Amino acid sequence: KFLTYTDVVFSSHEVFFYNTDTHPDFSWKDFTELKKFKIGVVKGYTYADVFLKAVKDVPLTVEEAGSSEDNLRKLFSGRVDLIEDDEAVANMLLSQHPEWRAKIRMAVTPVAEFQFHMAFSNKSKALPLLPKVNRVIRELQEQGYMDKLLNRGQ
Repeated sequence: KFLTYTDVVFSSHEVFFYNTDTHPDFSWKDFTELKKFKIGVVKGYTYADVFLKAVKDVPLTVEEAGSSEDNLRKLFSGRVDLIEDDEAVANMLLSQHPEWRAKIRMAVTPVAEFQFHMAFSNKSKALPLLPKVNRVIRELQEQGYMDKLLNRGQ
């Protein structure tokens, strides 16, 4: 064990986004329900193991794009049915494109959740600051700063 981790700084979710014009009532519970959809992904991105397994086993139809922004553009124009992306990344891009925000929604059911921490080397002279860092993390979360930073709740 070489590192000591802080409390969770923030959690992020991989989620599906959909266009309300083409799929106004989209929801899902099981990957087999997604077999009929063309799902946009970003070439070179790492996705949750559970999603990658479904792509292979169900199988799911995926179409690669060069970036999350390209994927949102394709979703907006109806060239893909869904996109699978990080909640914070997609919401940040949607906040920059109000015309997309009017039509594109995030599915309620997440694909996966990831928790992010800061790490200190166990040899670091800063390691004694860990309790203070954890206190500040809690304060920022209680004040809603992390949600604002991640464009949640817009």
